[in-house]
Amino acid sequence: MRKKFNCEEKLFNGRVFSFLGKRKDFKQGIKPSITDGALIYTISLIALIYIGSVMQLYWGTCGLVATEVMIFLIPMLYAIYIKADIKNTFSLRLPKLRYILGGFIVWFGGYFIINITTRILISLFPEGADVLEAVNSSVMMDSFFCKFNCSGLNTSNMRGDFI
Repeated sequence: MRKKFNCEEKLFNGRVFSFLGKRKDFKQGIKPSITDGALIYTISLIALIYIGSVMQLYWGTCGLVATEVMIFLIPMLYAIYIKADIKNTFSLRLPKLRYILGGFIVWFGGYFIINITTRILISLFPEGADVLEAVNSSVMMDSFFCKFNCSGLNTSNMRGDFI
């Protein structure tokens, strides 16, 4: 007799979703599978859109904090439910210095590419400048550091005063 090929077993390492089983059947200290991660990501995203937006709308900054707590608790409660090893599942490692520098270089390069693209678009379509100013003022939130930083990088502001 030939053994049937079970593609789900090969694809998902023998288990599909951990939450479908009974909690007493879970082994202590297991690590969540990829499908568990996809499920938690989907649940977290749906909760962020539907529950988090309502909390932020009605509670303001407290709603933002509650949304962050919700995003933290969903995977944590799932890991507790499937009896996963919390220390191994949510392990954090200190990144190497070259990774930090590489991330900073990518961020800085992306910032300048976006800045140059925006300058080109403003020169081609000057009627959109007022919209850009409104977006910049909402993003920068009028902090001294952001004003100082933007005035130093702004080439059209030759007098050196703050934007």
